[in-house]
Amino acid sequence: FGMVAGFLLFLLVPAVQSKPGWRLTFEDDFSGKLINETVWNVKHNETHCSPCEPQLYLRDEVYVEAGNLVLRTRRRDVAGPDHQLFHFTSGWVDTKERFFQRFGRFEARVSLPARNSTGIWPAFWLMPNPSTCTVKPSCCWPIGGEIDIFEYTANEVENGIFGSYRCAV
Repeated sequence: FGMVAGFLLFLLVPAVQSKPGWRLTFEDDFSGKLINETVWNVKHNETHCSPCEPQLYLRDEVYVEAGNLVLRTRRRDVAGPDHQLFHFTSGWVDTKERFFQRFGRFEARVSLPARNSTGIWPAFWLMPNPSTCTVKPSCCWPIGGEIDIFEYTANEVENGIFGSYRCAV
């Protein structure tokens, strides 16, 4: 199945070296003043899996600064869908239905939060692309699977960066 790159809660900057034998199929160097919304979807007034994630994704938490994509997380009270109160806001971008490929090398340079940022879980995911998915009835997580290029558990007890593959059975 085609994979969609999903980016959550981190700073993303482009990889600068080309690798022999590889053909570049996608790159964003974030050189403009705004995120390129012909490539990137920016979640606004949405959650990922409420109520297990306490943040609301808002457009104003996603911005370009000095050639970097910034996905900011803040503690603030906001009303989300159905007037549900959220105590944190964050940014989310993905390329769902805008860029996807089945095979290849996926890389990014990422700046992660400090270890004492308990509760923050930055991730770089590859998810199935709905229009090319062969798993029926749905490619929605977890049925369609997920490849984690990395997830970072920012806490002092289980401080680690890991990658994984998940799918429903």
